[in-house]
Amino acid sequence: MRTAFALLAVLIAVPACAFADDVRDFAPNRPSRSDSPYTVPPGLVQFESDFANYTTDGDVLQALDPTVIFGLTHLSDIEFSLGGLVAQKNNADTTTGFGDVVVRLKLNLVGDDSGPVTIAAIPYVKIPTAREPIGNGQVEGGVNLPCLFALPYGFGLTIEPEISVLKDALTDGKQASFTGIVNVAHTIAGTLSGFIEIYDQTYTDSATRGPNTTFDFGVAYLVTKFIQLDAGANVGLNRVTPGVNVYSGVAFRF
Repeated sequence: MRTAFALLAVLIAVPACAFADDVRDFAPNRPSRSDSPYTVPPGLVQFESDFANYTTDGDVLQALDPTVIFGLTHLSDIEFSLGGLVAQKNNADTTTGFGDVVVRLKLNLVGDDSGPVTIAAIPYVKIPTAREPIGNGQVEGGVNLPCLFALPYGFGLTIEPEISVLKDALTDGKQASFTGIVNVAHTIAGTLSGFIEIYDQTYTDSATRGPNTTFDFGVAYLVTKFIQLDAGANVGLNRVTPGVNVYSGVAFRF
């Protein structure tokens, strides 16, 4: 009997502890290209996905590309991004298949629960599960460093540098890539918020066209405390960057 009561107490205490630890605001990575530096609390799961994601140059349509995030510790989570279903037009042909898988580990360094500055490190690796030309068949990886600063009048500023090791454009070798994102976000009304950002990615391989530079903007609406709907667009600012990418999606935590 005592064993039964002890087991019942554990079953009650485990979810209670998980929700007691859930003092952190819901802060999905989407919809912007910059990442949230906040981690998912331990014992909780966060789900993020596009409804649809369309890029005009190359006619690339991506849908149902979930990211599932598991809270590990008070300051870390692990993220699995599945490439989802991709339809990519190449000249007169259209290739359909699933994208690559990306695994990321988010480690909060400063301010996960409070404070005017929040910083995280996000090392990641891409597993080449997509067939060509949807993917390039190479293992790639890197690390992001999202830094969020609370500004006056309710504005939030995110600066996110990234360094990655990518496939060389001409060979099966590797090249370095450097990315910088500057994002400004603010509440529009109620639970509706918006952002604007500049994204820039350069390459060390001279054969790879670049830099890729976009002006991004979007909105996010909290339907409930832990359910968010969003939409946005990334607009290319030079000839080598795809013209327009538009998307909408959802995020929720449980």
